[in-house]
Amino acid sequence: MLVLAPIELFFFIIYQKSVGIPFSSDWEILPFVMSLEGTEQIHDKLALFIPPSSEHHLTPAKLVFSVAKIFNPMLNIKTALLLSNSLLLGLFILFVMLIPRKHEGLILPATIAWILFQMQHWALMSHSAEAAQYFSIIVFAGWAFYFVNHHLSLAITGSFFFGGLSMLGSNTGILVMIVLGIHFLQHHKRILAVTLCSGAAFLIILSILYFGAPDIVSSVGDILRHPVSYLYHFFSFIGATLSIDNAYFGWFAPWGGLTAIIYFIILTRNKFYLTNPAIYYFMLFIILVACSEASLLVSDNSTHALDSKYRIFSTSFLILIVLTIAVKLSSEDISAKTRFSCYTLFVAVLLNLASYYSNITNIELRSKQLTSAMQTVIMEDAPVKTGRQEDPQKSQILQLALNKYFYKLPCRDIFSKSDFKSLMLSPTTKPGHYCREAH
Repeated sequence: MLVLAPIELFFFIIYQKSVGIPFSSDWEILPFVMSLEGTEQIHDKLALFIPPSSEHHLTPAKLVFSVAKIFNPMLNIKTALLLSNSLLLGLFILFVMLIPRKHEGLILPATIAWILFQMQHWALMSHSAEAAQYFSIIVFAGWAFYFVNHHLSLAITGSFFFGGLSMLGSNTGILVMIVLGIHFLQHHKRILAVTLCSGAAFLIILSILYFGAPDIVSSVGDILRHPVSYLYHFFSFIGATLSIDNAYFGWFAPWGGLTAIIYFIILTRNKFYLTNPAIYYFMLFIILVACSEASLLVSDNSTHALDSKYRIFSTSFLILIVLTIAVKLSSEDISAKTRFSCYTLFVAVLLNLASYYSNITNIELRSKQLTSAMQTVIMEDAPVKTGRQEDPQKSQILQLALNKYFYKLPCRDIFSKSDFKSLMLSPTTKPGHYCREAH
């Protein structure tokens, strides 16, 4: 029960509080799925998954929406939301498998569940495309590192396979191969290290040719001009999960991140990479992602290291710290391990509950904004708006999806019970055109 409770609550909130209305980059996926449905040849379907340079990050979302369409002949955005957030289950299973065998019982798995499945991820709980992107990076990267604790052939196969999958959501997936190359070099397997790093270099060159070269000079210049800002974003990225929400506990993040980095340095000095390479190199990967993202955040005022979409990296780092302590306590007596497990579970539950009360209003507000906008679209037969401006592209996508009976709006979620009944009976509106419930 302790293990399942936070997982059930997490998905219950998604089901109850989110709405099946496209948000932000979700709109970019609808034309793809419609094109996929209208294509008969398998090779033509596969070709649609090869992204243009501006849509590289949408590949995981395309896969999620394609699977969601299988479950519902008429696309249900809420199904896509549940599927994309289900990637966290893969991460949970990974963390449980990294628990030392000498730690028996369900207390540590429960601790991991309460830390992982929390409302700090509210932005991803209400945005399917973004959830698929960020969760896929961390899940597939984690599984790539898991295999370094196993047979050499499995380590090589798993690293290439899951490292490649992690690249679907972001170019940071290349860091998986670089970190694994460092691991093999540390273990004097130079041929493997060179192979992985060469593969990473090839993928970087391919990425530059296909997606365009990043402005490295500008990024380095921003870091040199604003070193304090860079360090703030870097440490905040690592310690974000301790801030719970930005308004009151934001200052916890940089100090928590600094403490976490000092702890990682101590692990390195104690050669923890020899004790449990999977955990160590997973932590190193997250640190490198933080370095990369912080360089972008210095020059991008529209995002912040404490944004909800980034917090899965901080949450994972906290869980990995718990696992390192569990590894160190493996040789201790049962009472020491039990005390540690109970203390961490208590803190995890408090963190989860604080996160719920601090962030539940965020997902409710986003749902309210989406439903309010769609009420205007339905009642006035008006165009879709982005902010206060009309968005002709989104309006065209919506009308095309509605006309093809590919997607209909969940009017029961958009309107109150009385307004929904009036809508269904109204001679002046078009419930059959807009509403899923009319079919």
